[in-house]
Amino acid sequence: MDLSKLAASTLSSFDAKKDNVNGQAELPAGTYNTILEQAEHRAYDSGYDCLLFVLTVIDGKYVGRKEFVRASLATKKKDGSDMPDFVVSKNIKLIAKLAAQVGLAITPDMFAGNETDCYEKISQALYPYKGKPLTMIIAESPNKKDPSRPYRNYDFGPAKQTMQMPTPDQFNAAMPTGTPQQPTQPMQTAQPQQGQPLPQAPQGFQWNPNVKSTDDLPFD
Repeated sequence: MDLSKLAASTLSSFDAKKDNVNGQAELPAGTYNTILEQAEHRAYDSGYDCLLFVLTVIDGKYVGRKEFVRASLATKKKDGSDMPDFVVSKNIKLIAKLAAQVGLAITPDMFAGNETDCYEKISQALYPYKGKPLTMIIAESPNKKDPSRPYRNYDFGPAKQTMQMPTPDQFNAAMPTGTPQQPTQPMQTAQPQQGQPLPQAPQGFQWNPNVKSTDDLPFD
């Protein structure tokens, strides 16, 4: 190992004044082939509850990198005022869209009860679909309050029929190095043909049941 080269690669994408030493740079905007590694109800010390989806990139330059996607169903803001309907509706659509790509149909009865009940029902319904492939599209929009942290917007599509799953050794050995580069034009996703099965996770692949996000939440 050449320490000087490793240091140059590491420090080129690390802001020593403010970046978390345990974190990793976010995936740049673009389209990625991923698998659904985790879907769970997550409660934070701040009082924020959400559904946390962990999607792991399975090919290309960023193979092995994870994206942490949060969807809140809170109907009240911190100050007790009502959350706008369009905000909650957008998160319901996000949950339904992601779930549909791995084979689960989200229904209105899954949102019956309190917020915690909804998170638990949906995460349990998604449990059998862990490891299923799907396409993740990340887009960014300006954040006027903090321009250094643009908003991240997500969309999802079906897995590509040509998607190649990595072997366990390839996947587990992948480590991001260097400065993340903005990808070129997002690749087009192909609709699966009628009756053709989606690709499955490779035999022997070890999913991590205790995935933890080390990045800071995008709010106070």
